[in-house]
Amino acid sequence: MTNASVCLPLAFLLNHLSGFTSATTMAFNTSGFFNPVIHPPTGGGSTCISGSITVSINTPGTKLLYKAPQDQMAVTESFVELFQVNSTFGADAAAGGSSVISGEYSIFVKLCLPSDPSRLDEIKTVQLLTHGATLDHTYWGISPNYSYIDVASAAGYATLSYDQLGVGNSDHPDPIQAVQATSQVAVVHELVGLLRNGKLGGYHFDKVYLNI
Repeated sequence: MTNASVCLPLAFLLNHLSGFTSATTMAFNTSGFFNPVIHPPTGGGSTCISGSITVSINTPGTKLLYKAPQDQMAVTESFVELFQVNSTFGADAAAGGSSVISGEYSIFVKLCLPSDPSRLDEIKTVQLLTHGATLDHTYWGISPNYSYIDVASAAGYATLSYDQLGVGNSDHPDPIQAVQATSQVAVVHELVGLLRNGKLGGYHFDKVYLNI
């Protein structure tokens, strides 16, 4: 026999989620996203559209004369060599000269907007949230009580968090020759252009603030 005390809360939860899905699907534009998913953020303070987008970059790089270490011992040896007194590790690695990093890459993004569709036209500022080297986009919304996205939404800002090139759900090209500082900057430049030109969901933003 099914326990009624379990069924009632479960039915309430399913109805709530069903209502959220139908309402937001009708109200929010997902153009520009591949495989978009509309969902609340960790804390539920806004509505988010997650999916992949394609960016095209063409930027100067450095031809690094270095092969990715194959195991932990090789990683340790590289760090020891790098931090030795009078080490030439960095100079030797960069001795390959300049290069060009060019191509199209899939970047995973999450655009969060006010849940009330009537407020969308009022939001003209978006914060572009980038993460540290060992993190991904989830850094900005870790838990319901620890979410920068929710704080920004409450203050009237839209946010776009994303996985950097080579991280998480974004493309993972050559980690030595393609995933460099200049290529990460080029990706940010492309994201800013998409936000300003209304290419993500048709939402135009006059101001884009980079938050690191």
